[in-house]
Amino acid sequence: MRKADRIVSIMFIVGSIFMLHETSQIEKLRFQILSSKMFPQLVFGVMILLGILLFVQTFMHREAEEKEGDVGKALIRPKRLMILGLFVAYLLIMPMVGFIETTAVFAVVAMMSLSPRRKKDLPVSLLISGGLVGLIYLVFDYWLQVFLP
Repeated sequence: MRKADRIVSIMFIVGSIFMLHETSQIEKLRFQILSSKMFPQLVFGVMILLGILLFVQTFMHREAEEKEGDVGKALIRPKRLMILGLFVAYLLIMPMVGFIETTAVFAVVAMMSLSPRRKKDLPVSLLISGGLVGLIYLVFDYWLQVFLP
């Protein structure tokens, strides 16, 4: 499992560095209070930091050595593929439906798909999703006046 986590963390870091570089192409708009580059660069900077922490963490825990054949199985697990598929569907549906609505549905579906006790955790996931969407709306739409698709 450690090799799989290392591979994923390296891919995560490289992808985040690429996206951080791509945010330099965002043009500054004169009417915004804050730079339009600030939030994407902050997010990708945090993602790089989290990828580095995940990579370092794989060296700290000494588990039983894994077999070479287990790396591929650990990378391609059904839940990982399901979350990846949900995320791709989220990205494809968001421009048509809207950011707030799609984020609310994605959050609930992702939490429910990962939850071992779906019926008991449904109210909690609905509350978390509602709070997340409310916080996103307040911070970005109301306070920062950022256009959300």
